[in-house]
Amino acid sequence: MSGPTTVDDVVLGAFPHPTLPPIQGRPTYDSLVELRRLLRANAASIPCLLGGGAHGYTALTLSPARYYTLTGHNFNIPANPGVHPVIPVNATQHQITQANRQHKADVKEFQTYTAVQGALKKQILAAIEDIYLSAIKDPILGYANRTTMDMLDHLFNNYAQLTPTELADNMMIHLVKPWDPSTPFETVINQIERCTEFADDGGAPIPAQIILNTAYTLVFNSGAYFDDIRDWERMSSK
Repeated sequence: MSGPTTVDDVVLGAFPHPTLPPIQGRPTYDSLVELRRLLRANAASIPCLLGGGAHGYTALTLSPARYYTLTGHNFNIPANPGVHPVIPVNATQHQITQANRQHKADVKEFQTYTAVQGALKKQILAAIEDIYLSAIKDPILGYANRTTMDMLDHLFNNYAQLTPTELADNMMIHLVKPWDPSTPFETVINQIERCTEFADDGGAPIPAQIILNTAYTLVFNSGAYFDDIRDWERMSSK
């Protein structure tokens, strides 16, 4: 798979948002949500066959559980394939050729993953004053041993705390707000996704079954697709 293999390749040549607005002073929930939104747009823009192959490197900005809920796939981080391919003892020429080809592809995949990870981290460090990340900064390695999610988790956990009242209001507003079927179907999907992410950020994730039931109920109560839903229910009960 071809793709950018250096941080500068990614930031300057591939990201739709090469420069993110800096956050002045202490981050807030809203400022961090916007930062994360832009990071996700950048991560999604880089083609990637991992994690289902349809979401780029979005997984680098999501928890594994959240990524699976949204995509139905796990994102397996590529391992460093090493400098040389592993050639089986007594391998045929065909096997050697195949091993070399696979190793080349694995190196490319690992380099691209590393470059995208590094580019996203670089953007966070440019947007956030160092004092707000210094608690996870290694005195020798700096942020080299940290991932994008390590940084986002630290920022959200320490500077974007949500109150129990805000979390309860989020559930009441977004999980029961009726969907107007005259608006695009994506409206109700976005409504539920915003609610789910807000709950995740507050450390009170909503179970996947509740999310599914809520989506079903909102569509059912709207009166749109009523016959289709009834047909689906009858088929599911057989």
